[in-house]
Amino acid sequence: MDFIDELIDDAVIYGEVSTGAPLNWMAARGYDPKAIISHAAGHTPAKRAGWTDEEEEYLRQNLGWLSEQQMADHLGRTVEGIHIHWEREMRLPAPTRHPDWLPCNQVAIALGIPCVKTITGWIEKFKFLSGRPLPANRKIVVVHRQDLIRFAVNPKNWLYFKIERVRDPYIKSLIERQRRRWNDEWWTVGQVAAYHGVSLSHINNQIRRGIIPAVDYGNWHVLRSVATDPRLKFFRGKGAAETIPWSDRVDGWILLARAVGLSFPVISKLCAWEKNRADVRLRRMSKDEIELAIQRTKAQVHYNRETGLLWVDWRQCTHRFPSLVRAIERFHAGLPLTEAQRNLLSGVLWSWAQWHADTPERAHYAKRLTWHNVVTRDTIQRILDELRTWGLDVF
Repeated sequence: MDFIDELIDDAVIYGEVSTGAPLNWMAARGYDPKAIISHAAGHTPAKRAGWTDEEEEYLRQNLGWLSEQQMADHLGRTVEGIHIHWEREMRLPAPTRHPDWLPCNQVAIALGIPCVKTITGWIEKFKFLSGRPLPANRKIVVVHRQDLIRFAVNPKNWLYFKIERVRDPYIKSLIERQRRRWNDEWWTVGQVAAYHGVSLSHINNQIRRGIIPAVDYGNWHVLRSVATDPRLKFFRGKGAAETIPWSDRVDGWILLARAVGLSFPVISKLCAWEKNRADVRLRRMSKDEIELAIQRTKAQVHYNRETGLLWVDWRQCTHRFPSLVRAIERFHAGLPLTEAQRNLLSGVLWSWAQWHADTPERAHYAKRLTWHNVVTRDTIQRILDELRTWGLDVF
């Protein structure tokens, strides 16, 4: 019985080799490798049998989605056979010439865009437009025609291309119909500023603060209906500076951090603000506002109305400044300090020196202290030793 089975297997292998079946396909299906090599050495591959309806339907469904190599492996045919059959015998359109799928260069031509990289950027970077790469060695991205039409007729996308340059007649007619229904348009910042008679900075500031909804694509773009909304107000002249909303909690935090000895850039960075924002806020606060904000804080912040100095012992608020506590611990342990940690320590020393300078000599010494770009451990130790001679236990 085994001998008969071997004869049958040998006959099957002989038939597959004779009809031109790929050797790797036969090996993947468990045929004896020695028998495959033996028959392949003595036979010239012949043309494979005709194509079945199932195989042609497989080609029809997967052409442009799978590579020819993948289809050949699945059907057990050669890549050349796959290509010749769908192109010459089935007469299927090439993936780059399919009527429903447009390459990016054809999309650019249809929309009147001079550079095809703009289309690939929409698909791959900005995700404005849906597309997919073809399974080929070359990087070719195609877009379904219906996806392109949906994208082109959506007014929200008209800021990405000039609708008057659209060259596809069908898409152009749909855009014209949609524009008459929409009755709106995209304005630049310059157009919004000219309409309200204000500077560009006024409009940009309102956009950044979220007061004016806008879309950023190269520059800010605002809908005309939004820009002409009567509720949108701009004030000009003396006293019309735009104010930033602040809470009592924020004011208390600024005063507490400043009293500890943190610099304004550090305070702004901790709050994720612009570099000078904390400084500007403190300068705009009146003396009464400062005293009222101090009363709301739980720490015993000292304030001199005459000089404007603030001071608090950092030990009262260690839970609010854990980075400062770690810097002090590393300093006493003799461990290396980062530049930011050294600046924190020098700021604390500056605050103590400013507040406790009770003689002209000490006031002159305190005045010379400031935050440096580069503060060494030796400098910190030198200042700390000097303040200890004043009877101060800074840290």
